[in-house]
Amino acid sequence: MPLNSRRSLGDTLPCFLPTEKERLERGWPHQVILEDDSAAPPERLALTVARGKTHVHGVWPREALHRYLRLMDCVGFEGMAVRVLSRKAEAALRTAGPPSAAEATAWLARAVHSYVHHDHARARELVFAIEALIGADRTLETVVRGFEAAPLTVDRRGAMFYQPSFKFGIATALPFVMLRASRKVAKASLRRLADEAKRFAGAGTKHVDLKWVATALAIASGGAAAVQTHFGKDMRQVFYLDYCADDPAWVRERLAANPRLPCTVRTLWIAGPAAMSGLSARKFSSPDLIATMRDVGMLQSPETVDFALSLVGRSAAKDAPLAWLASHAAYARPILLRAAKGNGPRADVAKAVLARLG
Repeated sequence: MPLNSRRSLGDTLPCFLPTEKERLERGWPHQVILEDDSAAPPERLALTVARGKTHVHGVWPREALHRYLRLMDCVGFEGMAVRVLSRKAEAALRTAGPPSAAEATAWLARAVHSYVHHDHARARELVFAIEALIGADRTLETVVRGFEAAPLTVDRRGAMFYQPSFKFGIATALPFVMLRASRKVAKASLRRLADEAKRFAGAGTKHVDLKWVATALAIASGGAAAVQTHFGKDMRQVFYLDYCADDPAWVRERLAANPRLPCTVRTLWIAGPAAMSGLSARKFSSPDLIATMRDVGMLQSPETVDFALSLVGRSAAKDAPLAWLASHAAYARPILLRAAKGNGPRADVAKAVLARLG
């Protein structure tokens, strides 16, 4: 069963809110959601994200996203290595207001055709960002058409070497966009992506870079079977488990085999309750802790409370775990009371949290 099946998964690992379950069914955290603008100047956030000095985890202030996308289309990802912006780039950064659908679609089309960068994640995020502006159907159609028109060549002069790498990232965004697209567009995209996977695979016999694009396109159209074919059933790339909603048993097996690797809330939700065991032992990176708490906090499980407890006092998590425990106090309190009866640091933290909750 391909990834874009509408079969409801994760029913044995409930969410606190129906809207949270719906968000996971539609691909979260592989999505961009727009919010009202923050107090921070939008041009400052756009520039710091463009230069890789900070990262937005899924939820963007509208105006900052508009300016970020205008800047990226102006200079390209590789161009952000330049410390002094051109007048054109500065003008793009200062331009306020949302782009038209045609303008945003043109940005995406150019990204598929000619953007260059080695970071797959940046490419995925670009697709999700533009999807937030033009919708899933138009995003899918634009990207698939771009792949169909792409030449099977690799220009190894300068930065052009990274074009296949950027295309790999764009392709790996598509399965999650399909979850938010109409059935008609998603079904047609699956067929066309499978055809493109074969076309790029043929070229990949001569250019290994294009072989990776073919792999990404195959995963986009093939679900767990494609992931297992290309990475092996004993793979350690936990990230790719997010593409395997049609094989929860295998997702559980791979998580159990890699107990220290970080994973997304989607992977946990696919795998079910057994995957929550030992969650606090996974090595989530410090910059991601606030977003991880936000996302794991969707899952109604005693281990979610234990995870929040393990983050209390960590500077990188700031007040996120305490805020989550306070907002879910009715559910968390009995678990905290049991933890407080024990001995050691965990019990001490539980007692301190209970005192804060009152």
